[in-house]
Amino acid sequence: MVELIGERVRLRELLVSDVALIHPGASDPRVVRYMSWGPNDEAATRAFVERSIAAQSLDPRPQYALLIEALADGRFLGMTGFDPVPNEPGHATMGYWIEPDEWGNGYATEAAKLVVRHASSDAGITRLTAAASVDNPASHRVLEKGGLTRVGPGTFTHENGTVLEAVLFERRA
Repeated sequence: MVELIGERVRLRELLVSDVALIHPGASDPRVVRYMSWGPNDEAATRAFVERSIAAQSLDPRPQYALLIEALADGRFLGMTGFDPVPNEPGHATMGYWIEPDEWGNGYATEAAKLVVRHASSDAGITRLTAAASVDNPASHRVLEKGGLTRVGPGTFTHENGTVLEAVLFERRA
């Protein structure tokens, strides 16, 4: 079971009961505005949590989904994690989202640093990549402070088929 502790946040793997914590953010258009998925209905959030829990026991793991909690009081802050890229050993993509009431408090940056460290030191990831919407400079800063380097323009595709312009980031071990 993965648990990562920072100065102010704790990242932990998901439990079935976390659907109730995750769904409000996963269904909030403000939260998912720059994501490749959502907004989710409750069935989609539940399916994500169930897939994430199932992935915890697989080897190799297809996904590392981690809940972000405040270390001081355990309140839910958001989600983060990384997904190994199929047929590209050592390569994974990372992502995150934070509850709107917690934006601007540095929690995403702290979580990103923990994910980068875990991916490279414990999960065998030698190339970690991320894509952030060109319209989301706050995420650009989070990824750079988290240890990734801006590598250029690119795109990502929303689950509905819409292609979005992005800035690509990378960290190599």
